[in-house]
Amino acid sequence: SDTSTALQIHVSEPRAGNRDLHRDGITLSGSMTPSQAVVQQQIEYTLRIESVVAISAAQLSQLSSDDFDIVELDERQYQRNDQGKPVQVIEKPYLLFPKRSGELTIPSQTLSVIAGGNDLFSYYRPRSQQQRQQLHSGNSTVHVSEVPHSKQNTASLVPASELLLVEIWHSNLQQARVGEPLTRQIQIS
Repeated sequence: SDTSTALQIHVSEPRAGNRDLHRDGITLSGSMTPSQAVVQQQIEYTLRIESVVAISAAQLSQLSSDDFDIVELDERQYQRNDQGKPVQVIEKPYLLFPKRSGELTIPSQTLSVIAGGNDLFSYYRPRSQQQRQQLHSGNSTVHVSEVPHSKQNTASLVPASELLLVEIWHSNLQQARVGEPLTRQIQIS
């Protein structure tokens, strides 16, 4: 068919940080999903830089923690409108896998950036208007539970947000006969 499957979009209320964005010109924030997990369950953590001013020489601290295995994903950049003004958005996503249970903290990240430079008119702008800023994302906390006792000694626990099971038969089941071998392949992804 010529139609694609429907895509569900969730639209949330504007974040309170937008007032800071218009006052300061740039913000750094962190968000995670889910806010509760079990040991080794995947947690999606995203650092988001939003700017209404030109920025240059941006340096983001390296995310590290002894409490998590961390997988760094590719950065995403896009532009959105906020109250009729263009906002440049840079998202740095990570996958976190908690190593232990308890209240675990994702440490605050630091962004060092020169704001007000690197645009068409920065050559004519006085250096005093191009200032280095240090922004902090703030700590994020996630509650991590132990693997349930009934699942600790088995291989049946798969911490995942989605699991796909595919069955493939390599023989024609309509022509199968008693005593003849059949091949069945099961893929888990």
